[in-house]
Amino acid sequence: MNEAILQLKDIHSHIGSHHILQGVSLTIKKGVPTTILGRNGAGKTSTLRTIMGLNPLTSGDITFLGDSIGGKKPYEIARKGIGFVSENKVVLSELTVEENFRLAMINESEKSWQLMEKVWELFPDIKKFWKAKAGNLSGGQKQMVSIARSFVDERPLLLIDEPAKGLAPIIVDHLGEVLKQIKDKTTVVLVEQNFHMASLVGEQYFILDDGRTVHQGKMEDLVLNEEVKKKYLGIG
Repeated sequence: MNEAILQLKDIHSHIGSHHILQGVSLTIKKGVPTTILGRNGAGKTSTLRTIMGLNPLTSGDITFLGDSIGGKKPYEIARKGIGFVSENKVVLSELTVEENFRLAMINESEKSWQLMEKVWELFPDIKKFWKAKAGNLSGGQKQMVSIARSFVDERPLLLIDEPAKGLAPIIVDHLGEVLKQIKDKTTVVLVEQNFHMASLVGEQYFILDDGRTVHQGKMEDLVLNEEVKKKYLGIG
């Protein structure tokens, strides 16, 4: 049985007077790609941001590899080996793609460049625009860069927020295949509105509704469960 790499136990988060998360519990198993699903406003992105310390943790506990990280600073959490890719396709526009990757390396070393070779295998297009300014790339290319930058250092856990947003179907399929390929090295937790992408990548799922965990199980079972998909995801 796969051991837990990340656990959230009844976490709550407030932003000002707004009670954003109202009891989210998740157990992410090492090497098992996991998707977090739910309608807009269900608390999916807030959950990732709370894990990373970007949103305040009001109560509950978050453990990573057995150590409590709830309430720690974002840079402390990142240094423990959790990568985070936001939904906004964030790149440093005035720098080249190469410069974006070199800045992403915690320590520019022979090991980092060996991992970079693997990135080029997974995303061959990146090498084509290696010297181009990142700001001149298409939305899909920027998304590739923002995700692939997380692969230049070995991270046990990678949180990715809506990578399929705004991408063409052919790019979504390629990205899904890449994320499946890396599961032996990095456990992927994916927040995704695109159910095709979620089902392509995920082996287990959690559904959030109104800031709470309301359903969980194997993705292969959810694909066939029309009642749950209609009730919580609006898919009919």
